[in-house]
Amino acid sequence: MFVGVLAYADNVVLLTLSPSAMHKMLALCAEFANEYSVAFNANKSKCLVVQPRQNRGLPSSNLPPLDFHGGGNDSEIVSECPHLCHIISSHCLDDADIFHRCNCKVRQINSVLWYCGKLPSFVKSKLLYAYCSSLYGCELWDLWNNNIDTVCVACRKALRRVWNLPFNTHCDILFELSNALLVLNVMCK
Repeated sequence: MFVGVLAYADNVVLLTLSPSAMHKMLALCAEFANEYSVAFNANKSKCLVVQPRQNRGLPSSNLPPLDFHGGGNDSEIVSECPHLCHIISSHCLDDADIFHRCNCKVRQINSVLWYCGKLPSFVKSKLLYAYCSSLYGCELWDLWNNNIDTVCVACRKALRRVWNLPFNTHCDILFELSNALLVLNVMCK
């Protein structure tokens, strides 16, 4: 089943298989905007062109000229753009999104450890679990992507900081410590 429009609140994504189909879809959007007094902001609009697999290595200068208009302005053609907190790439790779989510996770961890640094380690680990365990959308990642390990490394570093362990503490010890904490959590409820 082909889905050509994805909408969430005021965020709309148009998907087509060709530039001519995109022009038709944009014309329909313009008609809708006129009829219902809706304004589309072309300055916030981006055009992401996903090449067929055999052309993904080619430079963007080999692309056919594209001119998409919305709200009277041209839409910027980009190789990656954010959508609902995710970075979508024209090369269909997860690297930029993984690095973005990893950076967000590191900021969350540092924030918790900064504001709660003097609390006992058990409390800090519960706070990390509550506030820093979300990886919204990671289910979409290619699990064979080597960059996923950067997220795991950030989590292991955080655990070492929480428990004041040396930075060369083996991962197996961290894993066992995490499992023991989960068991304690369940028993204390």
